[in-house]
Amino acid sequence: MRYDELKNQLKLIKKSLNDMDAAGHLLSVTFDPPELPEIDNGLWEGGDDEQRPGSSLYRPPPTDFQILSDLESTGEKSPRDAFPPESLPSAELAAARLRLASGAEESESGEPPERRVSFIPPEDSGASTGTPAGTGRTESAQAALLASYRQYLSDARVDASERFSMAEAIRKEHKAFFSMLKDDVEMINAFFVARERKYIERLKEITLVSEIVMSDETPTDVNDVHSLKLAYIEVYRGFLLLYNYATLNYTGIYKLTRKHDRFTGIAVWHKYMDTVEQMAFHARAAHLQVIAEDIVHIYGALFTENNLERARRHLTARRQAPRKSFRDVYSLGLFMGMCIPLVWQLILIVTVNQSQAHWNQDAFFASLPIFRCTSLLILTVWCWAFVVWVFEKKRVNYAFIMELSPRHTMTLSELLRFASMLSVVWLSFFTMFLTSIRSGFNPISFLSPHWYPMLMLVLLLGAVFCPFDILYRHTRKWMFWRLLHVSVAPFGEIRFSDFLIGDILTSLVKVLYDLEYTVCFYVTGSWESNVYDTCQKNNKLYALPVLTGLPMFWRMMQCLRRFNDQRQIEHLFNALKYAVGFTAVTYGGLFQRYHSALGDWSTQKVLWVVLLALAATYKYLWDVVMDWGLVQFSGGRLKLRTAFHISPSWLYFAIFTNLIGRFVWMLTIVTVPITTAFNPNLFVFLLAFIEILRRTQWIIFRLENEHVSHCGNF
Repeated sequence: MRYDELKNQLKLIKKSLNDMDAAGHLLSVTFDPPELPEIDNGLWEGGDDEQRPGSSLYRPPPTDFQILSDLESTGEKSPRDAFPPESLPSAELAAARLRLASGAEESESGEPPERRVSFIPPEDSGASTGTPAGTGRTESAQAALLASYRQYLSDARVDASERFSMAEAIRKEHKAFFSMLKDDVEMINAFFVARERKYIERLKEITLVSEIVMSDETPTDVNDVHSLKLAYIEVYRGFLLLYNYATLNYTGIYKLTRKHDRFTGIAVWHKYMDTVEQMAFHARAAHLQVIAEDIVHIYGALFTENNLERARRHLTARRQAPRKSFRDVYSLGLFMGMCIPLVWQLILIVTVNQSQAHWNQDAFFASLPIFRCTSLLILTVWCWAFVVWVFEKKRVNYAFIMELSPRHTMTLSELLRFASMLSVVWLSFFTMFLTSIRSGFNPISFLSPHWYPMLMLVLLLGAVFCPFDILYRHTRKWMFWRLLHVSVAPFGEIRFSDFLIGDILTSLVKVLYDLEYTVCFYVTGSWESNVYDTCQKNNKLYALPVLTGLPMFWRMMQCLRRFNDQRQIEHLFNALKYAVGFTAVTYGGLFQRYHSALGDWSTQKVLWVVLLALAATYKYLWDVVMDWGLVQFSGGRLKLRTAFHISPSWLYFAIFTNLIGRFVWMLTIVTVPITTAFNPNLFVFLLAFIEILRRTQWIIFRLENEHVSHCGNF
């Protein structure tokens, strides 16, 4: 492979990318639903104003005097002949024509017989004798003819009014249909443009790297070559998927509009499709094939000695799941195997009676928040591994819903290995800490017991913030970026993963409080003397209300930003849900300061309890109706969702357990100390543990609803 050939191929693909940028004016194409055309069958012939009473163009039916005068002057035999078609409003004319043609037969519209009166003009008696009509009519004949014609006009007008109402209903349905279709087409186009821009920028980066890596005819870095191959395969498949996405959606829109024309009899599909064809997702789809073919040539020049067929096979070959290496399997078994004896040892230390002479209670409760917050975070990793296991078993594409990179998403085995490794660290130090403060035996003789929490914290923080490309750096980096996006809401783009992480943070309020206590405990030097009263008192007064309400404030800002972007009213109601919870937490913080000066059940305390109950009930109903989509509105009625990807029995079980869990969550955001038979610190750990399990259940059914119902909304 000569470098000059590669350079020429890179120039070709850069030219294609520049052509794509030059077509950027297509991104701003907008359209409106096509106007409903005039109909040939007389329903809208002549315009609506001629049929609508109250309009200046409306023509009322003739008076009795006009009827008699015209009958006498024309000498015609019937009202049908006396009043020619051009004298009637168009809708009435259409109705009259239908009635005269239908006779006494049943109409296709299925109207009742009394509304299908067919007018048969009576023959004048003078017609049979040869007397000219109009001169030989008696008063009774004129009265009969007048009554018959007035009945004729009345029937025609009733029918025209019904048909006008039907026409207005068709117009409304027409506008509603194309309004929904317009929203979907704009969403399709926006997704196409965003993905196209992403793949173009990625391809530009790859071509630049290709010039650097392959500048020498015999590159020595095999890892760079392999990474470059994977990058080309990824971007090539991305362009093909995007092309298929555009083609499939264009075909769907075409079929929808054709069915609309077939069912309504109104031909608008050609006008609509002319506008759709100018949208970016269709107009620029052909360019994607050109770029994909350029990638084949680049890949062939780089890796297959210009053999395009082999290059195309490499780019389109189905990638098999990487086989687990012996090291991965061994490390997973090692860490999970180490957890078993450590857990057993911890149970023995807690349950076996120990001598109270060596029991250092102050050291235990001073370090308990440190072990508690780290254990809850490790439990969260285990719960996410369980979520991934459920989705892999049920074949739910959670990575696509959360917009995770397939190359950097942790697999189930990787999550289990990472969680078990963190658990081994936590269990080892907690076991040694309990052993030293309960039995007086120090496993590491040269270390004081209060050093164990610090060493454990250092190791765990090192695993989480390690800057080297180990321990799943890409996943940790993604998580930090998403946490940053959540914290700066409503600024920046809001994704579904931001919503999910924000909701998870609302369940980790006790973890945030314990983290703040940990910082205070070590910054103030309290860890050396096991004095924790100062940090606990100050944090309960100031930090606890702020940290408890902060996640709900972030979620409220996210909902308001989403409403600003999409103008969907449900985001305002979602923001109201978090506003109620935030108000309850803030009010509880004030009540905590002044509750000693108030009565046991003062007005302020009753209001605070009502706010907490309202927040928990609001959130529970929102979980069931909106987040899980178990109850849907259809035709003005409430109906249960019928499409499930998980067994409905589990969903109904979740409805009951989520009710209990929501009121447990209410206790986790209480900022006033709760008096129980248990130690308050252990009781808080139990509440936080239950809330994390409830949130895990919520995540499973939340993503299941997105997978089944409306994944395209995020």
